[in-house]
Amino acid sequence: MPEAGRTRVVVAGGGYAGLSAFGELADRGPRLELLLVSATPYHYFVTEFPALVAGGVEEEGVRVSLRRFVAARGRLVVGSVDRVEPGPRRLVLAGGESLPYDYLILAVGGEAEFFRIPGAREHGLEVGNPAAARQLAARVAGLVEGGGPRRVVIAGGGLTGVEVAGELAERYPDRLQITVVEAAPALMPGFDPILAREAQRVLEEKGVRVRTGTKIVSVDPAHVHVEQGPALPYDLLVWAGGVRGSPVLARSGLPVTPRGRVKVDPLLRAEGFPEIYVAGDAASFTDPATGQELPPSAQLAVQMGRHAARNLLRRLAGRDEVPFQPRLLGAFATLGGREAVGYVGAGRFTGLPAVVIKRLIEAHHAVETGGLIPVLARYARPWARRLALRTLRPRPGLRPGGLEVAAGENGRIAPSPGEVSPA
Repeated sequence: MPEAGRTRVVVAGGGYAGLSAFGELADRGPRLELLLVSATPYHYFVTEFPALVAGGVEEEGVRVSLRRFVAARGRLVVGSVDRVEPGPRRLVLAGGESLPYDYLILAVGGEAEFFRIPGAREHGLEVGNPAAARQLAARVAGLVEGGGPRRVVIAGGGLTGVEVAGELAERYPDRLQITVVEAAPALMPGFDPILAREAQRVLEEKGVRVRTGTKIVSVDPAHVHVEQGPALPYDLLVWAGGVRGSPVLARSGLPVTPRGRVKVDPLLRAEGFPEIYVAGDAASFTDPATGQELPPSAQLAVQMGRHAARNLLRRLAGRDEVPFQPRLLGAFATLGGREAVGYVGAGRFTGLPAVVIKRLIEAHHAVETGGLIPVLARYARPWARRLALRTLRPRPGLRPGGLEVAAGENGRIAPSPGEVSPA
């Protein structure tokens, strides 16, 4: 139960949005009782999953322990969210345990969007969550060990699909035949068109076949069937066709869009439920400047998480809340090795400069969220990485990230299971 005289705020989700919200509240809300609920005891750098899938980085290099973010006035609860019960203000976990709240910041993320294409869910392997990325990495390793060349079809030519293609082509140039299928006329819809064309050129130089303007109509165990032309045979189908909101959202009776995201007002509160703030991939926010729904990205998830937390703090202090104004600072796509494309403001970058800028952005986020250990684990030589992980483990009481504490009565710190790279 909530502590007497203290406002209990539950942050549901340990991704980019949830972690940003929790950190903001922990730094600025000393009179709050804070709970962070996460399906795993780790925060994952999801934008690094393409490298994980290709075997270019170990799982330890793309995650940090959420224990580092639980301060003395907060608690980490490890468990999957089943639903929200807005009436009694309870968050219900998959095991049946319920967590009461005064205010909720809902950042439970999303899942792969299969667009009701027959066979896609059954045969396509997604990338966007730790378990899926782990499974896909194992399948890739099995393919290349079995001899080659083997056929990989990547459904979706957005940032994720392009990065997976680039990483796989770089690591296994002679073992994998890679085809990227995109329904739009060009790769990376919404990205800078000049850079999108450059990304396609780089991929094709690496031997990747790019099929734009190609709509997938069905999938069977061995073929991807397209609207025009012959079916594409595959040994592995990677599904990177988009993201929809978590099924938790609709199951909770919240107002959702056809893509399963919660409709939020300009203050990032769920429509009709002012005590629930929604951030990241779970939120459907219409950009007032364009009238279009914002696409999911790590960059926007960080911004939304922080803004939701700041609005809640304003509200508790009796001050007016402020409408969310997204700031699209840029975006980058790595294409394996020393190749990347991206932009910051009006500046375009390609090749090694783009790689360096993206890595700097990723390193900054890693230091902000977990200290120097993730940076060492991701970029140091293998021997240095092992030494760092053995000798420089964080100790309770060190900042940034707060104290390391147990989960307490409402949860547990689980063992390892084995949404800025906001770019």
